[in-house]
Amino acid sequence: MSSTAPRPSLAALALQLGGRFKALAAMISETRTMGRLWGLLGLYFAAKRLVLKSRAASSSSNEKNKLDPSEAEDASEALFDTLVAYAQVASLIVYQASENVAFLASKKVLPFAPATQGRLGLLSVRAWGLYVAMEGARLLVERGRRTVRDAEWAAAWDKSFYRNLAWAPLTVHWGSTTGGFLPDMAVSLLAFYPASGAMVDLWRSTA
Repeated sequence: MSSTAPRPSLAALALQLGGRFKALAAMISETRTMGRLWGLLGLYFAAKRLVLKSRAASSSSNEKNKLDPSEAEDASEALFDTLVAYAQVASLIVYQASENVAFLASKKVLPFAPATQGRLGLLSVRAWGLYVAMEGARLLVERGRRTVRDAEWAAAWDKSFYRNLAWAPLTVHWGSTTGGFLPDMAVSLLAFYPASGAMVDLWRSTA
């Protein structure tokens, strides 16, 4: 009788690997969630800067009597950018506030029932999904506008676009009330790519 242990099948190995990726992605996700607890403060300052910038732009445009065609086009692009920025900030505020309350309640810091935590979590994911959709559209518009694309800009755009693209199916999956449609392995890999990339960027910026 052979004493050699039977080798696990490829399916079993895939399940084990998927479980490890899922655990790693969950750990990274919780670390990032804790880091975002102060995110509302950053969003407050971002909203304040946006309001001041739009007021300054409005005052500047009121001082001009007529715009030539190129200036009119620039003004319409600036208006589009401003509206998208306001919508993105609003969606991020809803996302961050809902996530913070749900996360703190899950750690027994806030007295909310699990059902309330679930509703807040769903609202958070859907608000985030709205932001992801708007960011994808904004990046595509930005690419269409730009006539000169140097290597550095192209690399930064690709990184932003593909990371955002990886989040898109996850927001639909997590925002579903029927349990989602992605297998655990796909969820883990999709979440691992942008999350680990963001952590590498943070490490490089503080190194």
